[in-house]
Amino acid sequence: MKRIFLVLGLVAAITSAEAQKLRVGIEGAYNSTWLFNKNVSDAGEDLDYVSTFGYQAGAIVIYDFKQGLGISTGVLMGTINQKYTNFKNNAALKFESQTMLTYIDVPLLLRITSAKGPYFEIGPQFSFISKAESEIETTTVDIKDNVNSVNISAQIGFGYDIKASEKLTINLGVRFGYGLTDALKEPDNAVGYEKTNTAVGGFRVGLTYAL
Repeated sequence: MKRIFLVLGLVAAITSAEAQKLRVGIEGAYNSTWLFNKNVSDAGEDLDYVSTFGYQAGAIVIYDFKQGLGISTGVLMGTINQKYTNFKNNAALKFESQTMLTYIDVPLLLRITSAKGPYFEIGPQFSFISKAESEIETTTVDIKDNVNSVNISAQIGFGYDIKASEKLTINLGVRFGYGLTDALKEPDNAVGYEKTNTAVGGFRVGLTYAL
């Protein structure tokens, strides 16, 4: 009888250990966002980038293959915005514009974690366009047809896991991403067209629960 209880205890311990490898939770981020295009960068004083910010929020899943090594994924809603100021060397022609892209983001990151809490992550993120608008002063136009449906970016980040309890962990970190594909569609018969690369970087906070 003691052996049966011992075996049952070992099975329960192993099952619990396996479950502890899986964490689910929520995460949010506040980012500096950019849409880099060579034509804009080369415009000189006629056209300037303006610092712009966006957010990312949603559900995350962290799974550890073994101690200190795992993957981080999830489904998040994220925005990448870019403001511009156009001068045209004439104050009368000065105007401001903004491109606003909303994506459903699915990161797939390799996650390396120290036993003391620090972590490092790297991998791709697949972003699916949900909404796209262009705003010039008070006029807003839908430009979703001009945006590629999928944007793939390279992501790298680091941070710290803080154990709040046996099951709960607070995740604090920073992450940077750069688009590897063109965010916009090349127009027909375009002359001098340059692709647009997304760039994002900011602080993030999350809360995960070990199953």
